[in-house]
Amino acid sequence: MLRPGPGLSSSSTSGGGSPAINWEDFNYPPCLNMWHFSPSELVPTRPPTNSYAAHVIHCPPAPPTAAHVIHRHARSQDLGPRTVARVAHLALLLALLALVINLVVSIGLMLLGAGEPVHVMYAAFNLILAFAAGTWTLMTGYKGIATNKSKLMRRYLWMWGFLMVGMAIASLINLVNFNGWARVMSLLETPAADSRVQSLWLWGSIVESSVWSSACLVSFIAWCLVYRINDRGPTAVRGWSRSNRL
Repeated sequence: MLRPGPGLSSSSTSGGGSPAINWEDFNYPPCLNMWHFSPSELVPTRPPTNSYAAHVIHCPPAPPTAAHVIHRHARSQDLGPRTVARVAHLALLLALLALVINLVVSIGLMLLGAGEPVHVMYAAFNLILAFAAGTWTLMTGYKGIATNKSKLMRRYLWMWGFLMVGMAIASLINLVNFNGWARVMSLLETPAADSRVQSLWLWGSIVESSVWSSACLVSFIAWCLVYRINDRGPTAVRGWSRSNRL
C-alpha cells in the first residue's frame, strides 16, 4: 500500500474515467503521511461543457419538473465511490473515537482509585492496535475502489467484517476495561459507592456504548456499499443512489 504495486504506476485512473491519482502523494494519516487518501479524486468534476450542467445552462428554460429531475440526476453523480470512501472513513473514525473515550474513562477511574493501571495499558494498546489495523484496512479498500481491483476490495470486506464483529462485541460487553451496554445496566442496578466514580463511569459508558453502536451501523453501511461495488462495479452504487433519490 505504500508504493504502487506491479502493473500500477504512481498515477492511475479509477473506474468511470476519474482523473489520475498520484499514489505517491502520501497524506494520510495526518502527520504520519504513510498512504495516499483523497476521496474527492474518485469522482471526476464534470466540466459544464460535457455535463448535465451544460444542458441546464445552454438549453432554453425547461419545465420545473424536468429541471428538477436534471438537477437531482447531476447531484447523483457526486455519489458512488467518493461517498463509499467517506462512509468507510467515518466508520474508522467512530471506532477510534470509541477507543479514545475508553482510554479517557480508564485514566479517570484510575485517578479516582476505582480502576487498575493495567486497564489503562489495555486501553492504550487497543487504540494503537485498532488504529494500525483499521487504517491499513481502510487504505486497502480505498485503493481497491479507486483502481476497481476486486482482490483489494475482498480483502477489505474480510478484514472490516472481522473488525465490525469486534465493534459489536465491544458495544455490548462488561469486561475488563470495555464499557458496553452491559456495563451501563450493571452501574444502574448496582451504583458505585463514590458518586464521582458513578458519574464518570456511567456517563462514560453511555457515551462509549453509543459511539460503538454508531460505529457498527456506519461500518455495516460501508461494508454493504463496498460489497456492491465489488459485486457489480462502481456504477452500481451511483445507480442505487440515483434510484433512491428520484
